[in-house]
This record gives sequence, structure tokens and C-alpha cells, in this order.
Amino acid sequence: MKHLFLITLLASSLFAQAQDAVRTADSLDVAYFNWQNKDLKTDKIMGMSVEKTYQTLIKDKKPAKTIIVAVIDGGVDIKHEDLAGKIWVNEKEIAQNGKDDDGNGYIDDIHGWNFMGNAQGENYSKEVYEYVRIYRDLLPTYGELNSTDGLNEKQKAEYARFKDSEQKLNKEREEYSQAGKDIAQFEMQYKQIIAFLANETKVEVNTKADLAKVTSSDKTIQEMVKYLEMLFDNGFSAAALEEYKKDIDEKLNFNLNPDFNPRAEVVGDDVHDISQTNYGNADVKGPTSEHGTMVAGMITANRTNQIGTLGVAEGVKIMALRAVPNGDEYDKDIALAIRYATDNGAHIINMSFGKGESPDQWMVQEALQYASDKGVLLVHAAGNDSKNLDVEPNFPSPYNTSGNKIPLMLTIGASAKEKGKEMAASFSNYGKKTVDIFAPGEQISTTYPENKYKLVDGTSFAAPAVSGVAALVWSYYPELTVQQLKEILLRSGYKAGKQKVIVPGGDKKDIVKFASLSETGNLVNAYQAFIMAEKMNTKK
Repeated sequence: MKHLFLITLLASSLFAQAQDAVRTADSLDVAYFNWQNKDLKTDKIMGMSVEKTYQTLIKDKKPAKTIIVAVIDGGVDIKHEDLAGKIWVNEKEIAQNGKDDDGNGYIDDIHGWNFMGNAQGENYSKEVYEYVRIYRDLLPTYGELNSTDGLNEKQKAEYARFKDSEQKLNKEREEYSQAGKDIAQFEMQYKQIIAFLANETKVEVNTKADLAKVTSSDKTIQEMVKYLEMLFDNGFSAAALEEYKKDIDEKLNFNLNPDFNPRAEVVGDDVHDISQTNYGNADVKGPTSEHGTMVAGMITANRTNQIGTLGVAEGVKIMALRAVPNGDEYDKDIALAIRYATDNGAHIINMSFGKGESPDQWMVQEALQYASDKGVLLVHAAGNDSKNLDVEPNFPSPYNTSGNKIPLMLTIGASAKEKGKEMAASFSNYGKKTVDIFAPGEQISTTYPENKYKLVDGTSFAAPAVSGVAALVWSYYPELTVQQLKEILLRSGYKAGKQKVIVPGGDKKDIVKFASLSETGNLVNAYQAFIMAEKMNTKK
């Protein structure tokens, strides 16, 4: 059978968001439910010992302080059943009166702000990648140029950047166009097999379990059954096929389309001018809120309502800041969102996004430094490209404009459920100097819009795992300084440095010590963090 490489693609599923069915609360997969909060010693699972913390150290206690966690993402479904009572309210603002009551520059910002829209309530959700924007911006100047003769050094650098972007764009469009053709041929073959089996054996095959009903001595039918078994064993499903087709379509029509420019139509600002801030609206959910809702649930899904999943921290309010599209975010939006969170009382900022290029990174660097100087803990996902961030950057970078590490910024890699060689998630970025610590980010059950739930993968969920533990500790020990909190998170983690693991993106022969993948070589652990917080607080 042909197209076997597609099976791997369908099974692996782009990692930032796993191709698992959207579920209701009563149909969550118990095999993965809440594993990130379990304990290695008690449950034999590489979780963060959150349940152990609640059941022992803080069993009869209540949070001393509510911690505000800003979620800069693609939007949050603030009406989700498992986020009830967990959404930040700007009490200085009067809802829907069309006025900036608190004088912070944003009208009716009750739960946060949407930086991907306009004052008329129009929003957008899809965007091109950053290198496509670079190509588009430089095309009028360098599109017809075939030589660098007569160019100054700055122009030569721009020309080189243009050609690099052009080459990458053409390569990506060609690959996705071919993938579209391949998947169409694969789908036709798959449907022909299903139809043939239904006609010859009267069995409708939708899952592996259906194959057990097929009984035949015909060799052709037996070969078809084996082929379908192989598909299902590799994670194939009709839903995954449709989602993969949708992804190819979105890549070609939106992410990799230089003519697609929703920002110009909806907002119309100069994206390189951070002084232009008069845009956006108060719709923090927006047209797409899947990713941000999943992140928010990871941090603080209601632990006492007897439904859905269990977030890490109870005493938390989520400030929703919509600034991340399906595509690459604008540096300006991220910078303004960080400043909004800082100026409006956020204690922690979760940033589950990233990109490979950042033309206006100075905006973000200055905003991150501003937040750090104000005592805000910054938590950023390392990214899902299986690359070494010490060699290849993922933006926003944890370094400021002077090249020094931003003091209160953490970069988080993703770990898996089982202890052993596959403990570092295969998709996770890593880096001895750049990544600080790892946290659960593979096969995580969390909230999904419209009161649904989903099983997901990605450092996007490892970051809120750390944000959740940070908020949990801080809510019980508000006397701790943010510097102490950061130290506790890093030093108290489960010491996994000596564990030999497969380097993310490598094969079974690429074995390294876990300590080589991050600065600490640790996995974040709530129980150990509480013990250290108590000792530090007692000394204080």
C-alpha cells in the first residue's frame, strides 16, 4: 500500500494540538485524566504531585491571596462550565457603557482585551507566518532584483532576508500542495477499501473493533484488513483525516498566502509603530478560543464542581488577552498585551505561543523587561519543533535588548507521563542555557470551548502547568517575593537530571542525560515547591 508516510503525520498530529476527539465531561479518557497532577511515588506517574499537595500539605487550608494569571493567547471561552468563577473582572470598569472608566486606555475591558479586532467589534483569527509577512513587505523593493550591485550593507541584508523568505515560502507551499494531492489519493484508496469491505462482507468499518467482525478466507480481503489494522494502530481515524485535510487547506489559503492580510482590513494600523494603540475590543473569546481555553483550564479548571478536568490552582483568576492568531502573532500585539497585563494587576503572565522570526522583537523584549521590573513572573512555552534553543531561537526569547536573560522569565519544555527514555516529549524544544525546566505537556486532558474537553499535546500546556504551580504556591505564601517564587520553582523540582532520555526529535540511539535538555535538569513539582516555600517563609 502507498502513502504510508501519511500515517505518521496523521498519528503525530502537529503536536501543538493533538488530533483527539472533542469530548463531553462524562466521556473523558480515564487513562489520561489528571495524570499531570499525580505523583511518581504514589501513582507511578511523572506528574507534578498536585493531588498529594492538596491531600496533605494544604488539606484544611484556604488560599491567602487570589493570584491573577494573564493568558496571552487566541482567546478564552470565559463561559466554560469548568472556568466558572475563575475569570478576572476589572472592577474599576463599568460593562458596556462605551467609556474608559478606569482611564487605562481600553474601553469596557471587563475581562481583558482583544488585540485582534477593532472598535466596531470586528475580529480576525487567521494570519500568515512571520516570514511570509517579511517576504510580502520586501517584495515591492526586491522582487525584481537579481543582483546586489549598488546596494549598501543594510539593503544587502534586507535582500538576503527577502530571498531566504521567498525560498522558504516556495518550499513550504510546494510541500503542502503535494501533501494535499497525496492525502486526496490516500483518502480515495481508503474509501474504496471501506466500500469494498461493506459490499463483500456487509461490515461497516469505522474503527479497529469493527475489523473483528470481518471474516473471510479471501486473500484480498485479508490484506485489506491488515492494512486497516495498521492504520488504526498508528492513530488513524476519520476525524484525524478531516482535521489533517483542514490543516493543509488553512496552510495554503491563509498561513502561506502572501495575499492574505486580515490585519490590514480589520485593524488598519502600522504594525511596526507601537505608539499606535487605539485598536481592539473587549471580546476576549473572539471567533476562535480553542487554544486559550485549553491553556486556562490547565491552570485553574474548577476542582470542586465534580465535572470535567482538574486545574492546578484554586485561588486564581484568569485575565484573558487575545493576541495570538492561527498563524504568527504580531510583535506589537504581544508587547501591548504584556504591558496591559502588567499595568492591570497580573501576577503571572502565561505565554503559550512562539515563532521562529521576530522583526520587531525589541518591542517584546522591552515589554518583558518592563513586566519583570514590575515583579511579574513570565512563563513561556519552549515550542514544539524538537530543536535546541541554544542554537536556534524561538521568540519571544528570554533575553533582553542587552543580551542578558530577563530575570523573571521562565522557558518551559514538555515532559511525558512515564519515567524512562521517552520522558522528554519528542516534540519539545530544549536547551541547556535557554530552557529552564520541564513540565507535563503530552496527552493532557483539558477544557475546550462550549463546555467540551480535549486531549492535547504541546509545550503550550507545559507552560500553564508551571503557571499553575506558581499560582498555587503564591496563593498560599503571598509573602514570598517573585524572585523567591522563581527560585522555588526551579530548585524544588523533581531531580531528573541523571535519567537517560531520547533527545527530542532523535531516534532511539540518540540518548542524552535529561540534565542536558534544560538549565536545571528538573521537572516542576508542586509538593516539593510547597515544602521549600514553607522553609523559606519560616526563615523570613
